[in-house]
Amino acid sequence: VLAGFTGTPILNEPTEGRQLLDIIKGMGSPEGDEGFLSSFPMRPQPMFPMSLPRGIPDGVLTMARRRQLVTRVEMRGETLKNYDLKFRLGLPG
Repeated sequence: VLAGFTGTPILNEPTEGRQLLDIIKGMGSPEGDEGFLSSFPMRPQPMFPMSLPRGIPDGVLTMARRRQLVTRVEMRGETLKNYDLKFRLGLPG
């Protein structure tokens, strides 16, 4: 496990965050950022997109909040066929 801490991950441009992550990952690292986590105590605009409804993802994900956000749908037709095929092949969602 490698942890990198800095008080100023982004000074002026969003690309500076990418540069910092690339430095931490090192040369020859696999493509993609899977397994890496960034945490910002503040979210300066325009570095982050606006989340709607307000409070998400910053709010606590309680059961009441889940009920508010999650809508059950019934899959049919091609969507259901594709899901079943992926499930049988052991592929993700």
